[in-house]
Amino acid sequence: MKPGIHILVILAIALVAGSAGCMDAWLQISGNAGDGTEGPVPTQIGGYGSLDITSSPWGADVYVDGLYEGRTPVTVNNLPAGTHEIILSKDGYEDYKQNVTVKADQSVTFKRTLTVPKPDIHITVTSTDTGFRPPKCYWEVAGTVTNSGAGVAHDLVLTLELDPEDNAYDTASTVKRIGYLNPGETREFYIWVDAASCSDYTGKLKYEYYDADDEKHSGTAKSI
Repeated sequence: MKPGIHILVILAIALVAGSAGCMDAWLQISGNAGDGTEGPVPTQIGGYGSLDITSSPWGADVYVDGLYEGRTPVTVNNLPAGTHEIILSKDGYEDYKQNVTVKADQSVTFKRTLTVPKPDIHITVTSTDTGFRPPKCYWEVAGTVTNSGAGVAHDLVLTLELDPEDNAYDTASTVKRIGYLNPGETREFYIWVDAASCSDYTGKLKYEYYDADDEKHSGTAKSI
C-alpha cells in the first residue's frame, strides 16, 4: 500500500471511532441509553441545616423525628431541610411537642419553657345528714374526691365548716386530711362535726391543696 493511501485509511478509522465516542457521550448526557431504556434521573438535593435546642429548665430529653438526640441544651446537626418533629421530655413536667422547619445551610434556634402538670380536683357529695347524738347534734357529709388532672395534688384537705345563724352559738368545723392524690385517683371520704344545734347552722364543705409549683388552690365544694 502506498504511503498516501495508508494515511487516509488511518484518518478514516479515527473519524469513525471519534464519532462513536461523541455519540456515547451524547447518549449519556441526554439520558437515552440507546437501547430503548431511559437512563438514571438526577436526584434533587435539598441540603442540610441544624437545630439549637434549649429548654427551661435545662436537662430535658430531646427527640427529633423519634430519635433521641441528648439533653438540652443540645445542637442537632446534618438535618435534611424540611419539617421535623421535636419532643422535649423531663420528669415532673408536661411533654412538649412541635413541628419545626429546617432550611438548608441555616441554624434554627428552638427554646421552650416546660410547664408543670396541674391537678384538677372534683368533689362529689353523695350524702349529707344531721342528727342528734347526745349530748350534741352532728352534721356529716360523705362522697368522693377525684383528681382528673395530669399533676399530683399535694396536702389535700377537706374542711366541714358550720356558721351559726344565732350569735349564741359558736362556729364549728372539722378537718379531713386526704393527703396526696395522684392523677386519675379517686378516694371516698366521710367527714362530720359536732354542733350545739341541729338546725341553726349553715354548712360548707371546703377544699384546699397545693400543686407541684407549691401554688395553693382552694374553694367551696358544697353548701349545706
